[in-house]
Amino acid sequence: MIRNTASPGPKGRSWNHLGTVCTHPVGKIIRSNNIGYLINADDTQMYVTFDPKIPGACNDALCKLQSCIKQIKDWMVVNRLQLNQSKTGFFISGSSRSISRLNTVILDLGDVQITPATSLRNLGLMFDTCLPMTDPMSSIVKLC
Repeated sequence: MIRNTASPGPKGRSWNHLGTVCTHPVGKIIRSNNIGYLINADDTQMYVTFDPKIPGACNDALCKLQSCIKQIKDWMVVNRLQLNQSKTGFFISGSSRSISRLNTVILDLGDVQITPATSLRNLGLMFDTCLPMTDPMSSIVKLC
């Protein structure tokens, strides 16, 4: 989440304009790292894939993600913005067999280490790591 730590900007400048000014450079940084992404308002989602059968592939994907996040944090500092690390998380999905083969996975952001979430809410749906869609179906049934 991008949060402005300075003044909200000159009078008359709308958040929509500030949002565009902020999201375009962030998207450029993410694209330069060959990472898929989606930016929606104050939420940025990045997507990195890897083949768990290839030794070191998970670590390479994490390093790629960590490097990109560091570049975004550096850009934000220069522009008097701040990454909300309390709302920063990550999620690994795959078959239960693939997930069980992974060593301990930690996203290291320098001053914060983040472990993967076991489920994720995206666009109102719940996803869990092993993709059996148990949580998503349960949450949809509860809504009905």
